[in-house]
Amino acid sequence: MASILMNEEAEKDQKLKELAVLICALCRDDKPFGKVKLNKLLFYVDFVAYRDLGHPITGQEYQKLENGPAPRRLLPVIPSLSIPPGSDPDIVVQNISYYGLTQQRPIALRNPDTSKFTFEEIKLVEFVINHFWGKNATEISNESHKFIGWQLAGLREIIPYSIALVSNRGPTQSEREYGRRLEGLASECISR
Repeated sequence: MASILMNEEAEKDQKLKELAVLICALCRDDKPFGKVKLNKLLFYVDFVAYRDLGHPITGQEYQKLENGPAPRRLLPVIPSLSIPPGSDPDIVVQNISYYGLTQQRPIALRNPDTSKFTFEEIKLVEFVINHFWGKNATEISNESHKFIGWQLAGLREIIPYSIALVSNRGPTQSEREYGRRLEGLASECISR
């Protein structure tokens, strides 16, 4: 049993690394792309995949950090993303000047192994990247703070994937009408 769990964790770690390499490769021309944005894109990809595909892509645990959600195992899996940058053959972090500040920009040193992902997963990754294209670390972090899962979690607490199915928006007019049409059926079922 322990070896099965270790294999599952190793597989999740490998998918996290490949997803990070894929995101870094796809974001190489996105000027504000840096380590913070990579963290947030990984989060959004997994949670949007859970919501839209019924499963996360990596299955990694995401925790609430002060500046937004992040994969709990990111630094152990991709040591080059730690400060100071370590040695990693897949991703390197370059310090570049970005509007007078130093941006830590992760760069893929190889092509991602896309065989780890389904066609739908790759399309979803591209969709999420396009949604946040051109947004800087502050903008994407601020947006992640609106996510109800981040708001409800305590600091360093795991954010459950199922929270991706919860929305804080009100129902649309068509959803209200649908609910009213079901009201009679619901009353009938309750009275039985």
